[in-house]
Amino acid sequence: MSNTRDTATGPVSADQCLEQAQFYFKQGKFVEARDWLQRVLVLAPNELKPLVAYANLSFQFGEMFAATDAFAKAVKLRPNDAALHALLATSAYRAGQVEVFKTALARALELDANNMAALQLLANLNLSQGNLAGAAKIYFQILRADANNVEATFGLGVCFFNQSNKEMARQSFGRVLKMQPDHGLATENLVALQMGESTETLLKTRSTLLVNNYNYNACSAGVRALHYLAMLFRAAGVPVAVTHKCFYNPTIPIRSKAMPDDIVVYPDASRGNTLGAERIVRYMFYFASGYYGGDRIAKDECAIIFHRNYLADIQAHCDYPVSEDDIFTIPILDKEWCFPEEKTIENVLYVGKGKDKAPPKIDYMPIASATAAQNHNGAFSDHYAHMRTLAVLRKAKNFYTMDENTLMSSEASLCGC
Repeated sequence: MSNTRDTATGPVSADQCLEQAQFYFKQGKFVEARDWLQRVLVLAPNELKPLVAYANLSFQFGEMFAATDAFAKAVKLRPNDAALHALLATSAYRAGQVEVFKTALARALELDANNMAALQLLANLNLSQGNLAGAAKIYFQILRADANNVEATFGLGVCFFNQSNKEMARQSFGRVLKMQPDHGLATENLVALQMGESTETLLKTRSTLLVNNYNYNACSAGVRALHYLAMLFRAAGVPVAVTHKCFYNPTIPIRSKAMPDDIVVYPDASRGNTLGAERIVRYMFYFASGYYGGDRIAKDECAIIFHRNYLADIQAHCDYPVSEDDIFTIPILDKEWCFPEEKTIENVLYVGKGKDKAPPKIDYMPIASATAAQNHNGAFSDHYAHMRTLAVLRKAKNFYTMDENTLMSSEASLCGC
C-alpha cells in the first residue's frame, strides 16, 4: 500500500494509517482504530485485510449497514471465500437486507457445505420460521463437528421443547449452562422447565419489544431516536416490532396492538396505554411535566430517562425511586452529515424549547425549529429540513442555543462549532 495524500503535517500513506490503526487496536481503542482503518480504505480501497477488519469492528459497534457494505466489497475481492460470504450473510441479516442475506448464505454453503457460521444461520432461520425438524437436523450437524457449540446446543433445546420433549430440552439447557454459566436465556428456560410451566408460558426466547415509534420525522430527534432504537434492537438480535415502518430497517414487523408477552416502549409523548400492553417501558425524552403532561409513572412500569437533566422532574412524577442507573441516551446523531466545513457563518442561534428566554445580544442567523411550517410542506420535507440545518451547522463558527437540552448541540459540536 503506497498511496499517499497530503495533510497539514505532510504526506500520509496507507501504510502509515494502517500502523496507526494497529497501534490503537492493540491499546483496545477500537473507535480510533476503526477511524484509521477508514483512512486506509480511502487511500487503498481494495486492500482486503483492512477492509475485513473495518467490517468486523463496524459489526461489533452494531453498525450493520457499514459492516454489510464492507463485507460486500470484501467478497468481491475474494469471491470464493465461504467464510467471508457467511460474515456478509450475518451482517445483512442483522441489517434487514433480506436479498443480500439469502444470496450470501446460499453462496457460502455452495462453497463450503460444512461452514459452521453459515449452517448456524440456516438453522436459526429454520427455527424462526417454525421448521423445527429442519432446524434440529442442522443443529445436530453442527454439534457433530463441534460438540461444545453453545448456540447450536441452545437452539436444539428450543427445538426439543417445542416438540414437547421436555427432558431433552432440560438436558440441552443444562449443558449450555455448563459451557456458559452466564447464559441468561438458558437459565430462564431451565428454571421455567423445573417449575413445570406450560408451553405457552415458557420463556424460550426474549419477549418482543414493541416500540411505539410514530411516522418517521427527521426533524424530531425523539422520533429519530425511536426508529434508531428499533434498528439497534434488531441489530443486537433482540426480538422487536414497531407501530410504524422503521426508517432505518423497513423489514422490522409492524403491529398496531400489543401481544400478551410484548413489552411496549412508549415515549413520553405517548400518554396512557393506547396499545393495550401488559408490560410498559416509559422512555422519557423530556421532562415528565412536558409532553407527558405531568402524568404519574406507575410502580409496575419501567422509566428510562434520556438525559440527566430530566431526572429530578421524572422522579417527582414516578411512583418508585429512579436513579442515574435509569439514564440511557440513544446516540442518534447523523455523523455521516456532521463534519466541519469552511466557516463562513459567524453565529447561529437555535431557540427550540427556550422561547421564553432572552436571546443573546449578538448578530446571528436563526435556525428554524423542527416544527416550523416551512419544514413540513412537501414530500420528504422533514428529512431535507434536517439536512439543511446540518449544512448550516457545518459552516458555522459558533452555535448558540436557548434550549439547553437539544440534541442539536451535539450535532453542532461534530460540525466543528
